Amino acid sequence: MTPRKLLNLLRCELDKFKRVPRPRSAPFVAVLDVTNHCNLKCPFCPTGSRRDSGRGTGFLDLSVAQRMADELGAYLVSVKLYNWGEPLLHPRIADFIRIFRKRRVFTVLSTNLCIANTRILEDICDAGLDYLSVSVSGASQAVYEQYHAGGDIQRVLSNLRHIQAYKRPAARSAPWSR
Repeated sequence: MTPRKLLNLLRCELDKFKRVPRPRSAPFVAVLDVTNHCNLKCPFCPTGSRRDSGRGTGFLDLSVAQRMADELGAYLVSVKLYNWGEPLLHPRIADFIRIFRKRRVFTVLSTNLCIANTRILEDICDAGLDYLSVSVSGASQAVYEQYHAGGDIQRVLSNLRHIQAYKRPAARSAPWSR
């Protein structure tokens, strides 16, 4: 947290408290949906159930993140690199993390972690991901697949173990996960 980021955060909260119609602050939290692709078909998720509202699927261009970091990086405290898609499917997810880490912005991912590519898990650790949230809706395959249709709970658990094992030799504490 830099003094500029802290001042901006306080200014934003004060403007919100005062219900200022034209805030003087810049955003201090950003949500950047890097993809709207997903590898699962969760019945209650608009992306998973393929209710796309007419929009195509794709990957966000890295230049958008770079522009956002250039314009807002001095004020951003955190960035969430997910929304309606599975961020670990983006082939350059680690590059997104690096862009924001250079600006000292706390990086957050939420994932189903049901991917076969363990190299991407190592890449996000090496890039400096700060926080990883993993969606697991059950402790057995039978319960898990009711919501995470097409998912494999053993793969998720294996990927969690892989991240922990990868972090251990380098004595990394990040990414934190829950």
